[in-house]
Amino acid sequence: VINEQNLSVVLLDLSLPDSSGFNSYEQVHAYASAIPIIVLTGLADMELALETMANGAQDYLIKGEFDERLLAKSIQYSLERNRIRQSLTESNARYQNLFFNNPMPIIIWDIETMQILEVNETAQTDFGYTREELLNMSVLKLSPVQEHEKLQVFVRIFLESNVDKKAGILNHMKKNGEHMVVDISCHKIDFNGTAAILAIANNITEKVRLEEKLEEEKLLKQKEITEAMIQ
Repeated sequence: VINEQNLSVVLLDLSLPDSSGFNSYEQVHAYASAIPIIVLTGLADMELALETMANGAQDYLIKGEFDERLLAKSIQYSLERNRIRQSLTESNARYQNLFFNNPMPIIIWDIETMQILEVNETAQTDFGYTREELLNMSVLKLSPVQEHEKLQVFVRIFLESNVDKKAGILNHMKKNGEHMVVDISCHKIDFNGTAAILAIANNITEKVRLEEKLEEEKLLKQKEITEAMIQ
């Protein structure tokens, strides 16, 4: 029973009396997907061996064509490749958790077309759109018309220079038409082979309003002092 054993590697013969071919690999892989599998095959089954590798097998050996050294090397390489694969899987899981559960809105958009490619849940909540709606619109739609040129300047800087990150203050707009001020940090990334921008938006609307209110109160106080001095 494979899933009850503490195994390091599985050597799988694809020509067994009770099970053969790709079906054998599927059954073993279903219980040992995290364990490196090396398939043993005959010369006539080369295509089958390559098919198993395309579906997750780490290596294949032709029966009668390998010795102890080749077997040891295959096991060593398979263990190392599997370790790297697991590391990448864990890294990807951490990235997804950091992205999708981030308390700040994050939007990834195509640097050429400005089409939104991915968003996290916070972005959906803050802007009031569903994920499907956001993935079918341009990032320009999240800004009032008067901000479009400013955003396009961002894009030109990324396209025409070696800059890979830039920050600034922009006005954004929610689905209900409400405006908000965001401190946005943009980073140039490769997203599934597409040159893209990862934008993290910090909503500072309340902070800006508070600062404006304090400035108004300060000016009013200065006016009162000036009038008192004149009197």
